[in-house]
Amino acid sequence: MTSAHSRLLAAARYINKHRSAYLFISPFFIGFAVFGLYPMLYSIYLSFTQYKFRAPSLWVGLGNYQDIFNDPTFWISLKNTLILWLGTLPLQLLLAFLVASLINAFIGQRWKGALSGIYYLPEVTNLVAVALVFQLILDNQYGIANYLLKLVGAPSVPWLISEGWTRISTILLITWRGTGWYIVFILAALQAIDKEYYEVALIEGANVFQKAWYITLPILRPILLYLVVLGTIAGWQIFTEPYLLTRGVSNVLGGPGQAVLTPAMLVYDKAFVSLKFGYAAAVSTLLGVIIAFFSVIYFRFFRER
Repeated sequence: MTSAHSRLLAAARYINKHRSAYLFISPFFIGFAVFGLYPMLYSIYLSFTQYKFRAPSLWVGLGNYQDIFNDPTFWISLKNTLILWLGTLPLQLLLAFLVASLINAFIGQRWKGALSGIYYLPEVTNLVAVALVFQLILDNQYGIANYLLKLVGAPSVPWLISEGWTRISTILLITWRGTGWYIVFILAALQAIDKEYYEVALIEGANVFQKAWYITLPILRPILLYLVVLGTIAGWQIFTEPYLLTRGVSNVLGGPGQAVLTPAMLVYDKAFVSLKFGYAAAVSTLLGVIIAFFSVIYFRFFRER
């Protein structure tokens, strides 16, 4: 009997011994297999085919991937996503850490939950309504943002009609909407830190920045890793904010000059507008590989640190 066969029998006996527990958790795994694992595997299969409705799939091998690497639009979408990701995630984490630290230090326990809930409200607000409000605020002619700039003698800003400012506007929208989500997690982690660490540091003569660097940040490392990984996954899959913010303002997908075109928007356009499902599946697969790569890098870095 081989060692692999022995391990398989041991695993089977263990599952049989705890079959009641596995029975209770089985709905999750069944749902994940049907609605998560199967679509993912089928998408990978589609990426190697030329698929059309009501027609047999035509196997093209790496043809879709060759088309992607030769498509300048794909590289534009990657560059835009990188800019949006680097422009939002560090800013959100920094703002969330500062706000959560201030709430934890100066706000009583009675009001901490209320404030964190208020900051979390943008996350649960309907995104379509939020995007429309941002469009009205940043409108080039009638927006309140340019109106306030004129009041102080500053020139109007082409928020949604130039490439650079469209990216900045999208970063502002994503940051405003998502920072509260990070505040809730960081505030909860800050409240769990033992106050004795800070008391000892105070006796040793540590200042505020030294306490944050040598006590707070090392203790927050696990939650920061969690937030960075989830923020990276969300950042590289960004779709709704840039799509809604530029929709109706520009006739080009992704705004003027495709300034905020992302791979997720490219997948939507190729799959549901051009009906190139194999191409769209290949882009999705590459996007998953990129996200997995960054996740591995984060885990290695934080583990070594």
